[in-house]
Amino acid sequence: MDRKPYTLRLDVDLFSALSLLSGVKGRSINDLITEAVSSYVSDASERVAHRLEATLNKLRAISVKDNDFEDAIERVAEGEARHKDPLEGEIVSLDAPLEDQLKTLLADG
Repeated sequence: MDRKPYTLRLDVDLFSALSLLSGVKGRSINDLITEAVSSYVSDASERVAHRLEATLNKLRAISVKDNDFEDAIERVAEGEARHKDPLEGEIVSLDAPLEDQLKTLLADG
């Protein structure tokens, strides 16, 4: 296995505890740190993968719920085109003098 050198700065108390553990176990500090980091990365990766899977399942559930969305839009558009809307407004042309009076009133506030 290729190894990448890395400088690590530890709290003095943590380094002292690690040194003591290294002596008791008869393993190098580097081996202990590598084992600890490997264990952490494995556990953290598993937790992240679980959260991502849960999020993906939620997104899939939303996607399933909205499968009919495109059809619903099409049905609404067809209904709008097929039926006359009784509430739809009609353009009314005002007599020019009345229109000028309204503009004047609105402008004067």
